[in-house]
Amino acid sequence: MAMTSDRLWRKTRSRQNQRCYGVDPNRNFDIDFGVSGVTSNPCGDTYPGRNPFSEPETANIRNKINEIKSRVKAYLSFHSYSQMLLTPFGHTSTRANDHGEMMRVGRNSMNALRKVHGKVFRVGPAPDLLCNVIFIIIGFDAASGSSADWAKVKAGIKYTFTYELRPAAAGRRTSGFILNRSEIKPSAEEVMASLISIAKDIIV
Repeated sequence: MAMTSDRLWRKTRSRQNQRCYGVDPNRNFDIDFGVSGVTSNPCGDTYPGRNPFSEPETANIRNKINEIKSRVKAYLSFHSYSQMLLTPFGHTSTRANDHGEMMRVGRNSMNALRKVHGKVFRVGPAPDLLCNVIFIIIGFDAASGSSADWAKVKAGIKYTFTYELRPAAAGRRTSGFILNRSEIKPSAEEVMASLISIAKDIIV
């Protein structure tokens, strides 16, 4: 169904009831689960599931990270769209204790990204940035259960960022989730520059 009738399917494929399939995997992690930025409707795109890690996809990520977390320097989650680099936290308006360091590394990486093709990405916590861009439409200012917040709080990975890639906004005739073919390679090039910047900043 998802492959033939909904090209932009974003959920997992587990059966929830007779009509609805899947949960939003980026709301299925065990961090303030089901509190904000979610829907209780199993058919909704932001349905978090019945309980944390109910999905094999998220459970596998959890298990692997817990296995290797002592060696992990950073956790990066890639999404679209809005041209942002989101710092912790997404589930609360409270900022991380090391917010200043997150912003330093994030701004450096986005400066490196901008130098490649001139694209400007905003940097900051999700509630600060997204409440004015996406979630204001549906009344959300935070989203709980994200993988990046879980990685920082529960797995203890210091540097966690969420990319919201090109474009900055949806076009008149196209969804922001469908990137123009001509932008795919430039997007990869600029992101690679940002990744190199992050690596240089955090690996000492």
